[in-house]
This record gives sequence, structure tokens and C-alpha cells, in this order.
Amino acid sequence: MNKKPNKINYSFTMNGIESCSHSCVYCSAATTLTYAQGVNKNDLENSLKKIDEKTYGEFRADFTKMAETLEHNSRFRYAKERQEKEGEQAIVHIDIWGGDPVTNHLATQEIVDFAKDFFENKHGMKLEISSSTGGLPLARKDIVDYYMDNNFKLQISHDGCGQWMRTGDIDPLYDDRMAGNIATLFKNGNLNMINDCLNFYNNDVFANKKYFDDYFKSISMPIDLFRNLYIKLNGAYDAEYDIQQKNQFGIFGSDKRVWKELIDKPFGDVRHHNWKNLNSGNIELDHLFAHELDNYLNDWYKLALIMRDPNIKNNTMWAPYRGYISEQVNRWKTMKDRDESHSICRRFQMTESKVGNPEFWCKPNEFGEIEMFVIDTTGRYCECNLIDADHHVKNRGCQTIPKQCPSCKYYLQSECQGCGSEIFTEDCEWRYRWVSMLEQVKMLEKLLEVRDKLSENR
Repeated sequence: MNKKPNKINYSFTMNGIESCSHSCVYCSAATTLTYAQGVNKNDLENSLKKIDEKTYGEFRADFTKMAETLEHNSRFRYAKERQEKEGEQAIVHIDIWGGDPVTNHLATQEIVDFAKDFFENKHGMKLEISSSTGGLPLARKDIVDYYMDNNFKLQISHDGCGQWMRTGDIDPLYDDRMAGNIATLFKNGNLNMINDCLNFYNNDVFANKKYFDDYFKSISMPIDLFRNLYIKLNGAYDAEYDIQQKNQFGIFGSDKRVWKELIDKPFGDVRHHNWKNLNSGNIELDHLFAHELDNYLNDWYKLALIMRDPNIKNNTMWAPYRGYISEQVNRWKTMKDRDESHSICRRFQMTESKVGNPEFWCKPNEFGEIEMFVIDTTGRYCECNLIDADHHVKNRGCQTIPKQCPSCKYYLQSECQGCGSEIFTEDCEWRYRWVSMLEQVKMLEKLLEVRDKLSENR
């Protein structure tokens, strides 16, 4: 019997950050923490340094308290005990968060210094560190050198065909000020993950896959590194959006087509849904808006079928995408209770706010503390890795639900429990349609299992 590796994971979140160099219009953290967003694109590097200094002034840390919290933490104590008794060195993986944590380089360095001293020097553990960025701070060579010299890993949050909703007319993968650095980080193995967040205005999964495939061909990405990338074709939260920021380009669709009817109009509702009342005066645009969710979910059902094609398993061009897609299309699961959740974030929120069924609340450790895997730099546990301990997510424990939920046949589906980062929309079109698709995928899987058994018995 193979034992699991002696490995533990934490997220360290910067406390006090009120600024971000990026401008993602749908960002739940930005609205919860009221971030100042954006950068001076005409003086990029100096502007990035000013934001770094500003966020460092906002940053609050109590590393003594962080050390105490970690030493009380049950997963740390278990790993430490196993290391001492079995001689298997514990591996600790830390994800650093807080605005754009790579932009916040001064604060990042302090967190890394603490982590190295605590885990490596004091406790003899092996430390792995990763962080996440929208890409702009990689224009700074000193930051790039820091991550390469320390062999830290990075995720880039990049929306492929919809990157204009994050960074306007700057595309970090192709902008001369950072493109070379980013390509180097990819080919050196430091950049190993992409988080592409699709939304109403950027909704074609296959077009986004092609965008990244073309990019990696353009930089001559080594095949072995390409295969080991993890690319998430994510989606915006299903939430009550009324975004007043203007669509200055007038773009709709992953082909980045410009529509004069949309120029300087508010983005409005960016969740995936059939927007049936646009009434723009353009019949083609109204039709596309009215069937956005239909087209998006049709792409995902195609992906579910593709993932069951034996030829895809060894197809290099699908390798970076296969893990995330397969996980997403196999999420059909019925729960015994609405509050029975595999999400530690949701259960932690329920416990802290005393909502939901107490049977499923987190149990305190021997010190009487309720634990979470997210710890902010003041040494307190957080409700979300994007939110520090001074703030709450908008829908703690997901207790605010659409009024029709209790009478819905999917009420106990795990996918309907969602995340507390946003208030669920009363118009439950997305969740209902998504879970309905997952049910079809589950039925397909059962049929394929029957077929395989029949083939074996012939």
C-alpha cells in the first residue's frame, strides 16, 4: 500500500491590500475589498513600482502570530510528527495571494523570507512557493529574476481572446515590454499554469484554446513543458452583476468583433446567460445575446464528448487542458444535505457565521481553533484566498439562495451549493442548465460503461 506523500498546502493572503495593477471587470475581490484598479500603461514600469510601494504601505503583517497559527494547525502538526517519526521530510506548498501578488513585490519578499525561516530553517521542511499574476508586473526584470533565481512557480491569469477585459489594449503575452520575459518564464518552467476566465463577452471555449495553442507555437514552447502546463478554461461566477464600467471597444464574442451598438455601453451582466431583452436594433446582435448560454454550454457538452475519445488521451495539443476539463464535466454529485459540502471554504464560512446545519460545521482543533487552509499575514484564517481576515465574502456559507431553490429537482446537487464569493442570482438559468448538462454526461458515462462490459463479454 502506497502512502500519500507527506505534503501540505496553504494559501498566504496579504492583509490590507487595497490596490491592484489590473482591471478585471468581473473581479469579486475587487468589489469586496473596493480595490483601486489599473495602471498607467504609458509609463508601465514606473507605474508598477509606484503601485508596489503603495501596496507595501497598505500591507499589514504579524509574522509572530502567523508562526503561532501554523504551529497550532493540525495539518502542520501532523506533517511535523510524520517527519520526525517516519523520517519523511514534509513538503509545504504555499500559494501567495493579495491583489496582484507579483506586482506587490516588496510584500511578497517579506512573506517569502518568513516562510523560508519558519518552514526550512526552524522545522527542516522543504518549501515550494507559487504565486499568481495578470502578467503586467513581468515587465519588471528584477521581479522576473527573483522568481527564476528562487525557482518559484507562477500562474498567469489571462483571458485569451477576452484579455481586453483585464488589461485593455495591452496583451501581456504579446506586448514588447513583457512578452520576452513571459516567454522565458514559460520555457524555463516557472510559468506553469494559466487561468482563463470566460464570461458573457468572451464565451467560445474552442477559440480560447486556439488562442493559447497559437501563442505557444509562436514562442516555440518545448513539447514536454507544453504537455505539463495546466490551463483552466474557467468561467465567471454565476452572480448578480450590474457592471457600470463601459465597453469602450464595443466588443462581443471571442472573435473580438466590434459592434457599434455596444460601444461605450455598460457591460451589465457578465455571467453566462441568454440575454433576451437587449433590443439593440441589430437583429444579429440580439440573436447572439439571446443564445449566449446555449452556445457556451453546447461547447462544454462537446468537450465532455471529446474527453471520452481514446485518441485524446495521448494528444499533445489537448494535454494542458484535459485535466481541468475532465474535472469540470464529471462534477455530477448528489448530496445528502444542502449543507454537506466538500468545500472547506464554504464550511469555514458556515462555521464562523453560525449558519446552516451545525452537523457540517468545521470541528475545532485541540486549541479550540477553527482551521482553514487560508491564513492572512496577520495570522488569522480567511474565508477566501482572495479576501483577508478583515473582510467577509458576500454570501457567507451560501445561505442566500434563490427563492425557488428548495422546490428544484437539483436542490441537493453539489454544483448548486456554489461559492460564497458572490450572491447567487435569482434567475438560476446558468446553474440549472449546467447541472442538467452534467446529468446528461453522467448518463453518457453509464452507457459507455455498459458498452465496454458488453464488449468484454463477447
